[in-house]
Amino acid sequence: MNLQIHPAHMLKNYFNTALRSLWRYKGYSVINLLGLVLGITSCILICLYVQSEMSYDRFHNQADQIYRIQNRFTPPFGNALYPHTVSALGPAIAQNSTEVKNFVRVTKFGGGFNNSLMVKIGDEFYKEENAYAADPAFFNIFSFPLLEGSPESVLKSPYNVVLSKSLALKFFGEGNALGKSIAFANHPNQDYKVSGIMADVPENTHMQFDLLISLSTIDALNPDAPQTQDEAWLNDGYYTYLLLENQDAVADIEESIRVLSDKHVDEQEISRFNASLMPLTDIYLHSNGLNEMKANGSMTRVYIFIAVAIFILLIAIINYMNLATARSARRAREVGMRKALGAFRRQLIFQFLSESLLTTFFATLVSLFLAYLFLPAFNNLAGKNIELDLFNNPLPLSLLSGILLFVGLASGSYPAFFLSSFRPVDVLKGELTAGMKSSPLLRKGLVIFQFAVSIVLIICTWIVYSQLDFLQNKDLGYDKEHIVVLTNTDNAVTERMNAFRAELMKNANISNVGASFSVPGGLRPIIAVKTDEMNETEREAMACINVNFEYIPTFDIELIEGRNFDPNISTDSTQAVILNQEGVKQLGITGNPIGQVVSVANFDGGYDEKTVIGVIGNINFEPLYRKTEGAFLAPLFPAYNYVFIKISPENRQNTIAHIEQTWKTFVPEQAFDFSFLNDELNRLYAAEEKMSTLVTYFSALAIIVACLGLFGLASFATDQRRKEIGVRKVLGASNRSIVLMFYKEYLQIILVSNLIAWPLAYYLARQWMGNFVFNTGIHWFIFLMGGGIVLVIALLTVGSKAAAAALSNPVNALRSE
Repeated sequence: MNLQIHPAHMLKNYFNTALRSLWRYKGYSVINLLGLVLGITSCILICLYVQSEMSYDRFHNQADQIYRIQNRFTPPFGNALYPHTVSALGPAIAQNSTEVKNFVRVTKFGGGFNNSLMVKIGDEFYKEENAYAADPAFFNIFSFPLLEGSPESVLKSPYNVVLSKSLALKFFGEGNALGKSIAFANHPNQDYKVSGIMADVPENTHMQFDLLISLSTIDALNPDAPQTQDEAWLNDGYYTYLLLENQDAVADIEESIRVLSDKHVDEQEISRFNASLMPLTDIYLHSNGLNEMKANGSMTRVYIFIAVAIFILLIAIINYMNLATARSARRAREVGMRKALGAFRRQLIFQFLSESLLTTFFATLVSLFLAYLFLPAFNNLAGKNIELDLFNNPLPLSLLSGILLFVGLASGSYPAFFLSSFRPVDVLKGELTAGMKSSPLLRKGLVIFQFAVSIVLIICTWIVYSQLDFLQNKDLGYDKEHIVVLTNTDNAVTERMNAFRAELMKNANISNVGASFSVPGGLRPIIAVKTDEMNETEREAMACINVNFEYIPTFDIELIEGRNFDPNISTDSTQAVILNQEGVKQLGITGNPIGQVVSVANFDGGYDEKTVIGVIGNINFEPLYRKTEGAFLAPLFPAYNYVFIKISPENRQNTIAHIEQTWKTFVPEQAFDFSFLNDELNRLYAAEEKMSTLVTYFSALAIIVACLGLFGLASFATDQRRKEIGVRKVLGASNRSIVLMFYKEYLQIILVSNLIAWPLAYYLARQWMGNFVFNTGIHWFIFLMGGGIVLVIALLTVGSKAAAAALSNPVNALRSE
């Protein structure tokens, strides 16, 4: 008689058997479930983060056809990559290349290097940070939703402006903003017409703007300029995007740009033109040029988080595999009986895989709930606004399905094939051993892998924290503490700077007031400088720090040679410069630099002679991942975007109140807005700080998951060796010797883990440190501490079970034998 079992009944049987097995070994099941939950939850959060990072600018309909022109300056104009170029290049390449369908230029509007301007609505003033001017094709090339207005015309005419929805509500309330007028404080008599309303710019784009002005406005505001923007080949600051017919034409277009540069730019300026094209979707993660529209991400950080997610998940999988094989003896008799009763190996494999998949399914459900629960905290740490949307975002469901299958099959495959391979005769005779003696090399190898990964994560996290501490506390060559920074929008107090300073200095807690065109850590103009020893074509590109006379004492910058600017010496305001040491070296000045004459490029295309009156050290005005460049300080032009106020740490609240009152007296139309320089400088490394915090949390989770597995292994090991422990105690073994017996086995594992982890951690740390010109170095004691932390945690984990076994009554262990 041929009996056939319906597949549904068979699956139900597998399911019920799996449930009974999980319930029977509750402790084992809880350890496995907890490890998988932590691993899968971490993986879900990290994958959402990675998806967010990888999604930048991919929402544009023509994203694959849009490229940005990048430009590298080469000596003598420095050696830096810029994401912008001259204004004439866009229309020129569109006219001369059939492969370019369209182009758009975007440039900062009206705010100088601090990119802020004052918007005037009636009698009200609003300070806005993200205002740009753009060509008419902007909304035809990019897919930023335009809620009101025509994409073809909103930026066509001079003095047209497009507002974001939030800005329109801010300026005009719930009423219709379209067609209304706004003005700007720097030219208040000119009205700008609101020609369009756009949706708020999403987070996942390398652009951030709330207000767009038609690019033709710039020409209209400067009717006496010698060249229009379409004709100017010696300006800069235009982010230029090309819409291509064919992506394969990139090399040909780059060659066309070189031909155009050679045609329109003279030989002395040609080193400013080394253009290349970058795909729009690569900008956020792969471009690290100076003066990006906003701080970009890093593919390195994405790789780091992907690696952390994989490692945590692998540690959880290894836990399952180790614990399943470690308890093989408990399942061996079951396997033997099933085989003796006619069960096929494939049925046993399916049974064990069912248990693994069921455990993973439960873990995935719990992980999904925890991911929802912890997502707001994760967003806060990562500086993101990620949503876990199972209905509109296909990634989470695909990810969960993939994790369920991968983790379930990967964690259950080895135990399934290992347990199903037992011969029933051997099992029923009791000839199968368990614990660490069953497949010892594989199990020990897996445990070694777990702890090697944990050690790598601890060491790398420690090194990242050390570097961040170094960046935030390094002596920069100037005093950054207790300096209040005011943004002087539209140079509102520049003409009255002396009177403004005098009023502030009436407060005894204010020791000095300085001003500059740029803020330390920010961008500065790059200006050509040369000496009499250079020929006509030679010059050096140097950073210009445009300052007032009180700048150096405000920052307590030490003069190595010479003197500071003196208001009593009339020529200091027009004919004096102070160089840094790198500037002296870059210009090739020999002997005493004080009194030597250098020529500084002016805005008319010529050069002005300046006398060197002082030399300062190579202070770090640049972020510490860049080298110190040659620079000069001078009151070169009357534009100070920032005011710096040195205050006493005492009575800070009253001092800030005095500064606010003085500001309101001098600039009543502008809101008082201040920051501390130390906080501004620390923001330069915000991305590294966020990465460090997240990696620390996930490293801690990885160690917890690894220790859960170790606790489970130690539990099974002590359980399997109960008889041995009882015999040893009866024969006089001390509790200490029994604990040390367990320690010895795991000490070897930790030692091997360190030998594997240290070279890998060193390589990864060295690669990351390469991003910083100034770094704290990689110290040997960090490796010892990383290994030591894991050793202590492991010994405490194993010791808790070993001590319990050692303190147990040997009679209880031997009674059943």
